[in-house]
Amino acid sequence: MSAQPRQKQGKLTQLRHGWYGRQEWAIVGTPCGNIQQLAQTVVEALKDQYRFGYLHANYRAPKAEEKPSPAVTYTNKVQWHQWETHQAPNPAQYWQQFNEVDVVLVNGNHLEAARQVVVVDMEKYDSLKKRLPQLTDVAMWAYAEGMKEPHDFLKEAFPHWAEIPSMLLNNPTPLITLIDSTLQAAQKSISAIVLAGGKSQRMGNDKTVIDYHGKPQREHLYGMLQPLVDEVYLSCRPEQAEELSEQYHVLPDSFLGMGPYGAILSALQHDPNRAWLVVAVDMPYVTEESVTYLIAKRQPKAIGTAYRNPDNKLPEPLLSIWEPKAYQYLLTLLAQGINSPRKALLSSENITLLDPTDERIVRNVNTPEELNQVRNEMVS
Repeated sequence: MSAQPRQKQGKLTQLRHGWYGRQEWAIVGTPCGNIQQLAQTVVEALKDQYRFGYLHANYRAPKAEEKPSPAVTYTNKVQWHQWETHQAPNPAQYWQQFNEVDVVLVNGNHLEAARQVVVVDMEKYDSLKKRLPQLTDVAMWAYAEGMKEPHDFLKEAFPHWAEIPSMLLNNPTPLITLIDSTLQAAQKSISAIVLAGGKSQRMGNDKTVIDYHGKPQREHLYGMLQPLVDEVYLSCRPEQAEELSEQYHVLPDSFLGMGPYGAILSALQHDPNRAWLVVAVDMPYVTEESVTYLIAKRQPKAIGTAYRNPDNKLPEPLLSIWEPKAYQYLLTLLAQGINSPRKALLSSENITLLDPTDERIVRNVNTPEELNQVRNEMVS
C-alpha cells in the first residue's frame, strides 16, 4: 500500500512583533538611572493614549531569604502586583505578558529590542561599543551633556548617521513625538466583517436577505461600511462561501461552530495586525453615523471598543471594534471554555464602552414578531 502524500499546513498571517511586543524600543548607552528616567518621562507624556511596558535587569545577587522556593510566586502588593518565577520566560511567554501593552521600553544596557534609541554618553562608551551588533534599527540619537555627534565607532557603523533623527537627552520631546507618530501609524488599519453566518433558526428565513432599506440587509451593511474602513468582508460559514463570493469579499469561519466568537477569531487570524470592526446583519438600526462615531471613539489601547446596551448596561459585542491584542486574549479564554464575545468583554477591565446616541442601534431582530415590530416602526 503506497503512502499518502503529506498535506502542507496552511500558512497563517504572522503577527508583527519584536522580542517582547508589537512595538519595542531599547534605550542604550547611558547609565541605567538615566534610562529609567527617560522611559518614565515618555510614559508620563503618552500614558493617556497608550499602555506601556518596561523591561530592565537587576544582576545583584539575591539574599538567601529572597530566593522564592515555589516554581511561581505571586504577591499582592495592593498598589501593584508581583510575579516571581525560577525559569526565564520563553518568547511566547514574553509576548503573552506584554500582549495588552502598546509599546515596550527596554533598558538596552542589559536587554535587546527591535528598535533602539542610542544615547551618546562618554560614561558608557565602552559598554555601548560592546553592544554595537545589537544596534539593528537605530531610531534616534540622544546626546548627553557635552556631546554633539555620535562616537566615531557609531559613525563608522552608520555612514548615514546624520540622517537619523537626534535630540538632547535632557529634552526628550522629539522621542515622544516619534513614538506617538509610530504608534498612530501602526494602529491606523481597520477592516470590517458583516456577521452573516448564522442559520436564522428563530426567524425561519434567512435574516441576511431581509429588506429594511431597499436591498438585502447584508448588501446594505456591506456597502455602508466600504467608505469607512480599509476592507469589508462578509463573514460566513464555509459552505456559504462559494455562492456569496460571487458578490462579496467573504471571510469563511476557520473557528467552526462558535457563532460570532468564531467569526471574530477568524477575522483576527486572517490578519492579526489590524483592528476589526464587527457588525451583525440582524441589527437594522445601525447607521453610518453610529459606525463613524464608534470608529472616532475607538481606543486602540483597549482590547476593544463597544456600545453599551441601554437596557441591560452590558457591552454589545456585535457592534464593536476588536484590536489586534484581542486575538491572544480571545484564544486564552477559548482554552478556558469561554466562547462568548460579551463574556470576553466583561472579563477584561481593558475595554472602552460608549453610550449610543440612539438606543435602537443595538437592537437585534431574531424572530418574525420582532421583524414585524421593526417594520411597523420604520413605516410610522
